[in-house]
Amino acid sequence: MGLEIERKFLVDSIKWWNEDWIHKFHPQVIKQGYVTLGEILIRFRTVDNKGVVGYKQTREDNLLSRKEFEQEISNKDAEHCLENFCHSKIEKRRYRIFQCEKWWEVDVFDGENSGLIIAEIELESEDEKFEIPWFAKKEVTGDKRYYNEYLVINPFKKWKVVT
Repeated sequence: MGLEIERKFLVDSIKWWNEDWIHKFHPQVIKQGYVTLGEILIRFRTVDNKGVVGYKQTREDNLLSRKEFEQEISNKDAEHCLENFCHSKIEKRRYRIFQCEKWWEVDVFDGENSGLIIAEIELESEDEKFEIPWFAKKEVTGDKRYYNEYLVINPFKKWKVVT
């Protein structure tokens, strides 16, 4: 079982979309949904034409890191689980880019979360130093509103105030 250590940042959409080279990337198309069982979060996901099931600790204990396990499953099985076990889903396009000597994943949300863009970096340790890229405008690590498991039941488009 691995340990996920990540930091999250809101992305300045004007800076992001005004870069010509961004449009040359081919993002992954991701659809995912969640089932919560006590302290375990089960995520079913399709990434392009692949299926994945993941198990993670819920975020109550630690805001930066948590145990996780992922296993590839068939796309058909992932779609079946999304349709039958997950009442709400998130749809997004993921750009994986190398900036400031690190790999960043930038999620551009669609559907009910359209308008939201979040950048994530996975780290080797909680105190690892890194440079924040030009497109990031505010860190939201620890703000539960910006985690996928929250967005799936409280979509961004329904928020009254965005901070």
